[in-house]
This record gives sequence, C-alpha cells and structure tokens, in this order.
Amino acid sequence: MHSNRTLLRVEALEARTTPNVGPIPAGGGNVQAYLSGGNLYIIGDAGDNSLALWNVTPNAIRIQGGAGTTINGSSTALTFALGAGKSVFINLRGGDDFIVLGDNTADSDTRSLAILGNLRIDLGAGDNTVGLENLFVGGTTTIRAGVGDDTVDIDTTLGSPTYLRRNLTVSLNDGTNTVTGSTFGVGGNVSITTGADDDTITLANATIARNLLIAANDGLNAITVSDSDVDGNITRISTGVDDDNILLNGSDFKRLFVLAGDGDNTVDVGQAGDGVTAVSVNVTTGTGVDTVNITDSDFTHASSVSTGDGDDTVTVSGSNFDGGLTADGGAGTGDTFNGLDSSFGNNGSFTLFFFETTI
Repeated sequence: MHSNRTLLRVEALEARTTPNVGPIPAGGGNVQAYLSGGNLYIIGDAGDNSLALWNVTPNAIRIQGGAGTTINGSSTALTFALGAGKSVFINLRGGDDFIVLGDNTADSDTRSLAILGNLRIDLGAGDNTVGLENLFVGGTTTIRAGVGDDTVDIDTTLGSPTYLRRNLTVSLNDGTNTVTGSTFGVGGNVSITTGADDDTITLANATIARNLLIAANDGLNAITVSDSDVDGNITRISTGVDDDNILLNGSDFKRLFVLAGDGDNTVDVGQAGDGVTAVSVNVTTGTGVDTVNITDSDFTHASSVSTGDGDDTVTVSGSNFDGGLTADGGAGTGDTFNGLDSSFGNNGSFTLFFFETTI
C-alpha cells in the first residue's frame, strides 16, 4: 500500500501509457503572433487553426502551422525570443482548433517547450484539441474552451516529465470532452471542470503538490485517477445528473471526497491488489441505484458512505478503517451492505443505517 508523500516526484516514463494527440492535422485560417513587453501573444481567427510550438533554443519559441494555417500570413515557421520570465497568451477564437505545445507538427517526440512565466490558452467555441507535451511552465497554466467537443492531453514522450510549477486550471464548456494526463507533475492546485454531456477525465502517474478538484456536470461521465499522489489536504471529485463511473486506484490522498449526483452511479475506491491510501474517504451519491466498492484500501480517520434514495449496494473488502466507517443506505427497500463478515478481510468498526441486507 502506498504512503502519503510530500515531495513532488513523477516516475520517469518507460513506455507511453496513453497516446498523445499525434501529428498536427491540416487546418486553415491565419494566426497572428507577436511579442509585447517580452510576452508572446498568439491570436487565431474563425478558421480551423492548427499549430505547434517548441523551443529551438532555451528562450526561442518556434511556431509552425499545419498545412493550410499561416502564421502572420506566412506558411513557413516563425521564431520568437521570449523575454526572461515572460508568459505566453493564446486566444484561438472560434473554429475547430488544434494546438500542441512541446512538439513539432510531425509529432517527432524529440522536442520540448519551457515557459518561465504563465501560460493561458483560450480556445473559444468549436471542437478543439490541446496537447501539452514535454512542457515546463514556471507560472500558472490555464486552459479554457467554449461549447464543443474538446480534448486536453497532458503527456510526456521524453525522459523529463511535463511539469507545471504552479496551479493548473482546465475549464471546458458543454460538449463531449476528454481530459487525459499521463506522467506529469503540478506544483500547485489542479482544477478540472466540464459542462453538460458525456465527459471522460483520466489522470495516471500524476503528482500534485496541493489540492485536486474534478467537477463534471450532467452527462454520462467517466473519471479515473490511478497511480497518482495528491499531497494537498483535499481531493474532491463530483459529478452531476446521469449514470457516472468513478474509479480511484493505486493512489495516495489525504482527505478524499467523492460526490456523485442522481443516476445509477458506480464508485470504485481501490481495486483488488491496487487500493488507495487516504486520511479519510467520504462517498456521497444521489437518487438512483448506486454501487460503491471500497477495496484493499487504508484510512486512518473516520470515513463515511451515504448512498441516498434507491436500492444501493455497498461492498467493502480487504480494507482498514482505523477511524471507523459509517454507512447510510438512505431511503429504499433493497439496500445491501457487504463487508461485516470476517471473510471480507476488513479491519475497523462499522456503523450502519438503513440497510435491509447486511453480510
């Protein structure tokens, strides 16, 4: 079982566990790029802008458009000398835009990008894709998108993991959105929010120095956090109405909160042989037929499960509750709690309310 750690550390990448966003596709439109006060500004148009950014020297950023996208009216790559400690601001406006920071248009996996200041990306409405690859950002990192089916991929393909030194904020509007992060570190808070529709959020081998907030709105959402460390006091994962699947495994947390809205939800805290460690866990679900499983996991303080109205099933196995577990089945005639019998291999005290069947 993992132990809580306070040092920011990401394991070196041996094999890519999730694919990056790949080569830059053909696009359109014209992108204006210019320096002001040492900062780099990149402004798109209503076309489907497609572009890549990477370092050619430690302070020089090259920008190249995909086929059909020009930079300052030119089809050739342009290079800008970013001022010391300065920021990059990107606003691509409307259209189905595609941008990769930290690789070239051909997806060579040999490039990287360092920004010592802040990074802000505004995508506007449309079906947009952002790849953060082999990237260092010294300040805050912010990604925003309007309505559309958006993809945000945080990925490492070189030996040094992507590292965002301060807060990371990803805010996506309505649409079928995908946020994927693999082998990366964040030195501040991480906040990921999505709008209505079916969203997928997957974090793997992430080290987060402060708090983690994931908030998915209505829709059939799938949220997974695996093999990760969250060193801040709070991890909060919430979903809106509809049938959601939340899986947490192989990870270390402090205070862990899972809140699933109305719908037939499945919440897995740990899996067989791949549990989680936390100070405490609190799982709350709304109205619906919910399934909550806590498996091979350790908690040092008082924890709770509350499943709301509906015929719900809570199964606890192979887990340690040093501060005890309180479980409330809510209204309904078919709530079941599995875990009291010694065959389930649990340690700690259990306090149960409104379960018709207990094993």
